[in-house]
Order: sequence, then structure tokens, then C-alpha cells
Amino acid sequence: MKIIAMAVIFAVMVSFIHNILKDLISSFLGLFFSGLLYESISFILSLIFILLILKKISKKHLDFPQHSWSNWTTNIWLGISVVMILSYLLIYNNTLGILVSYLPINPLFQSFQESPEFNINYIVFGVIINGPIVEEVVSRGIIIQKLQKRFSQYKVILISALTFATVHFDIQQGINAFFIGCILGYIYLKTKSLLLCIFLHILNNAYIILC
Repeated sequence: MKIIAMAVIFAVMVSFIHNILKDLISSFLGLFFSGLLYESISFILSLIFILLILKKISKKHLDFPQHSWSNWTTNIWLGISVVMILSYLLIYNNTLGILVSYLPINPLFQSFQESPEFNINYIVFGVIINGPIVEEVVSRGIIIQKLQKRFSQYKVILISALTFATVHFDIQQGINAFFIGCILGYIYLKTKSLLLCIFLHILNNAYIILC
């Protein structure tokens, strides 16, 4: 539980820093630009700041193996993983996803989706890019690396997926996140590639938004 709590705190801290930096940049650049332009710049600079933090933390506390995309084994897993994610999404959206859509949405999320801040910039940079990078480092990186020293692979996958689902703070998103977390957890344990999981997470979010 201590490991999970630390990972959740880290995710909240990253989100908090991101929001502060975004507001500061938006306030400053708003004097010279307006609308989507300064919002785009804010999200890009915030992403760079987050990546620098994650790079420093990963070097000091984590051990992420480096994989070459030219490696044929990695390319095979890439193909298999993409098929797994897309197949799951097609099955989920036409079965359990229909029932889940009738469940209540977190009122905070619903009000945010109806606010002016929920625009194309937030969707692209916040949901499709920034979110998957931070969430994968926390869920598949920090949590799995620590848990696999104490538990079996199946327990590690379930615990990390459950944590991943819980931190979404929404039952609709949480159910889907649990199953996606199980798939990504399995892929990470098989490939040890965090980059592959980030790519698949981005693919998943993009599919959900666009389709």
C-alpha cells in the first residue's frame, strides 16, 4: 500500500505542477497572444517540464531497460500489442462498454467537459499526450517495478491495474482503465518496454476520443 500511495502522490504532484506552470505561462503569454496559440504553447512547455522531471526521477530511482525499435522481437511485440489494444477496444465498446455508459459520471468531470477549458488543445496535449506519459511512468513504471519484487506476475498486473483504475476517480473511466491496465501491465512485464506502453496508451486514448 505504501508503494501505491507514493505513486498516487507522485501523479498528483505532477498534475499540480503542470497546472501551476500552465497557468503561469498562459497568464504571461496571454499579454501577447490569445486563444488557442498561447494554450498550445502552455501545454507544450508543460510537457517538456514534466518530461525533465520524469527523466531525473527515472535515472535516480528506476531501472527502465532501453529497447531498440530495430530489434525484430520488439517489432513483433509492437504488432501484437497494437492488435491486442484495438481488439479489446472493439469488443469492449460493443459489449460491456454499452452497459457502463449508463453508469453515472463524476460530476466534477462532467462540469469540466462542459467548460471552455475542455477544448481541442486540452484533448490533444492533456488527454492524448501528457496523460499517457505520466500515467505509464507511474502505473507501469514505478508501481510494477516495486511490486514485482514482492508478488507474482498475476498479482502485480491486478494491483497495478486496480490502482490505475482508481486514480481516474470515475466509475465509467475506471472500469475501462482496469482492463486496459491489465493488458498494458502484461505487455510491460513481457517486453520491459515503457516506451511501448506509452505508445499503446496514446493509441488507446486517441481511439476513444476520435471514435
